[in-house]
Amino acid sequence: MKRAIDIVVLPPQHIYKDVIELSALMNKGVRDSEILLGNTYIPHITLVHACVDENEFPSLHEFVARTLKYTRPFALTADKIIDDGNGFFALNILPNAELTALHKILLQKLKTMHTKPVTADAFIVDPGQTINDMTIQWVTTFIDNLIRDQSYWPHITLAQNSNFIPDWNTQTFTADRIAICHVGNNCTCRKILHEWKLG
Repeated sequence: MKRAIDIVVLPPQHIYKDVIELSALMNKGVRDSEILLGNTYIPHITLVHACVDENEFPSLHEFVARTLKYTRPFALTADKIIDDGNGFFALNILPNAELTALHKILLQKLKTMHTKPVTADAFIVDPGQTINDMTIQWVTTFIDNLIRDQSYWPHITLAQNSNFIPDWNTQTFTADRIAICHVGNNCTCRKILHEWKLG
């Protein structure tokens, strides 16, 4: 069995709380939103998406653990809320050397484990829900696109089809939690499969 996964940075508790409040505010009056952050839609910063056979999970865990053994907690800055032009709103995270290096290491490793075709049964699906084509396409092409374009954009997705963008004061925080998550519709992180603490 294959699973669509996202290796992510999990924000610290105070940022976690702030973005859940923002997400609730931005989703007011929005019908059928599937991005309402909380315990079932986990706030996160994507490092790499992939679709991985469950038989590969032990070696994936070993590689991530070995990589993170030499990774210290690092600072990240969330500077503004962005409308991506496709109906999604996100808290922008300024890329830095530590985050970009970790992204590139994981990207190259997952390139060797990523399996195609990516199908809907690789995702977490709620009753009555259908995994949309955009979600399948995003996970299918994520690695190839980023290797080709080097277009990594770190962010925390907040809402979909929101009617307004609230104010945000720039915050710098310490990133010290990395996780592998099982992905749902719109590439949401639905379940933490494994987590590591830096430091």
